[in-house]
Amino acid sequence: MKKMAIVVVIATLLSAHAWAGPVSESLAMEYLKISKVEDIINATITQYDSQLSAQITPGDKAKLHDLLVRVMGWEAIKDQLVAEVRNVFTQEEIDASIAFMKTPAGASATAKGAEFSKRMASIVSSNLQKSMVNTAPQGAAKQP
Repeated sequence: MKKMAIVVVIATLLSAHAWAGPVSESLAMEYLKISKVEDIINATITQYDSQLSAQITPGDKAKLHDLLVRVMGWEAIKDQLVAEVRNVFTQEEIDASIAFMKTPAGASATAKGAEFSKRMASIVSSNLQKSMVNTAPQGAAKQP
């Protein structure tokens, strides 16, 4: 009888997990907001702006900024990010992540993650800028 009760409990738990619905759009958005993804995106765009536009005209700087916002800004990718959160994470994982990020330690880790992302964006854009300089055709800077 005891073995049967254990089997019923395990089957119930497995079927509940198997039938759990996908992460809702609103919960995925809450996860992105509390993770400060929009701030990370904005910081990344700002970093790319400052490093990639160092040697271009003000008009081209504005065009570069507009391009970055159109391609990788929050409004441009938030729906795709929501879809990815829903595809990658389970309801249980999202619930646990949000609960953790609402604790003092979680809020601190989230803030540090945002700072880490800013620093990573700086490294990437710096490396990209160096690569662009190093791959420029010889004599490209010289104009007759």
